Amino acid sequence: MKHFQFHNIKKSEDVFFWESNNNQKSKAIRSSTLDISSKKIGVDGAKNISSLLKKNQTITALELYNILINRDGVVENSSALEEFQTLTSLNLNSNDVGDDGADKIASALIENQTLTTLELACNRIHSNGAGKIASALLANQTLTDLNIANNRFGDTGVEKLAFALIKNQTLTLLNIANNKIGVDGGAALLANQTLTVLNIAGNNFGFVGAEKIASALIKNQTLTALDLNNNNIGSAGSEKIAAALIENKTLTALNMAFNDVGPVGAEKIAYALLRNQSLTSLDLSYNFIQNDGAKKFGIVLKENHTLTSLDLCYNNISEEGFETIASALEGNKTLQTLNISKNMFDDEAVSICSFFSENTTLTKFDVGCSTPYYRLLTRNRKSLCHTCTLEEVSFSDCFILSRGNMEIMAAEVLKNKLEELTGEKYLGSRRRKYRAVVHALVIESTKR
Repeated sequence: MKHFQFHNIKKSEDVFFWESNNNQKSKAIRSSTLDISSKKIGVDGAKNISSLLKKNQTITALELYNILINRDGVVENSSALEEFQTLTSLNLNSNDVGDDGADKIASALIENQTLTTLELACNRIHSNGAGKIASALLANQTLTDLNIANNRFGDTGVEKLAFALIKNQTLTLLNIANNKIGVDGGAALLANQTLTVLNIAGNNFGFVGAEKIASALIKNQTLTALDLNNNNIGSAGSEKIAAALIENKTLTALNMAFNDVGPVGAEKIAYALLRNQSLTSLDLSYNFIQNDGAKKFGIVLKENHTLTSLDLCYNNISEEGFETIASALEGNKTLQTLNISKNMFDDEAVSICSFFSENTTLTKFDVGCSTPYYRLLTRNRKSLCHTCTLEEVSFSDCFILSRGNMEIMAAEVLKNKLEELTGEKYLGSRRRKYRAVVHALVIESTKR
């Protein structure tokens, strides 16, 4: 599972163009999205935005990321938010709004009945500000997505938020990563029965917090995506999460990266997947599961028929560990994305490519970077060519291109298919020095 995307709005053709001079005068063109992120307009510019919003009734999305408006600028715009009834998305990330700014935004949320997405990450909001936001969620019945990552809620702040979410019936997505929420915070948030996506990464709640989250997961029947990345869970905590996966029937995506899971924890999670029939995406990267852990996943992949994405990068896995996975993938008909980059394979690891001749479902394969990987795939190009479903081969952060004297093998394999099946010429990518990711649209042979 990749890290969660919390509806970050990007510039599009349908955008409000903002121009600002030394007098902070503005010029707007009628459209639905106003994006002035990183323009550093300050408080005076915020006043102009407030005035514009009160007059304009077409804007639905407002991007104010990192524009240095701080709490004073928020005061200017919060009044407009109360009156403005067409806005559905607001991004105020990285503006140092603090607790006072959070208070003003919360007051506006109580009155506003149209906003569905709110971004308040990186704003130095403490427990007092968290309490104000929690109070607003008790009254607000429209907000569905809330990003409050990288603030300072702490135990007290998350307790207030969790209490509000028990009564709130509309919020479905919450990002509260890196907030020092403590050992009770994650479990308290899972008491809510409307959240479907929860990101509590980077809170360092350890084994005790993981144990409480596991107990809550058994009872929770609504959450579909959970990010536990970087929480110092360890192998013992992983065992508790694994036990919860056996009971839970709704979770489809789980991120357990950077948690020191180890071989023992990996074994417990792997065997839980023999009984779990709902999880489709699992990220166990950076967990030092080694060959013993990898072998257990090889056994499981022969029996599991729901997992479609598996990330095992940076786990000290060698040819010995991957051999079992490769064997399982020859008959596996569900896994579509596999990342085994940054492990310990050498150019004799023939099992990495041998399974391609039999596997017909894998579409994305990341093997990593080094010259031995290149040699390995070059020698096994025939196996790759036999696969009619592979659409992407990635050499993550590949440095071999910097010498400019060899062509990426993935491009060489996929180039032939691209020319044969679509009649287009592959243009090459030798000039890309640090990353070599090659995409090709490959038509399955059965459809030709």
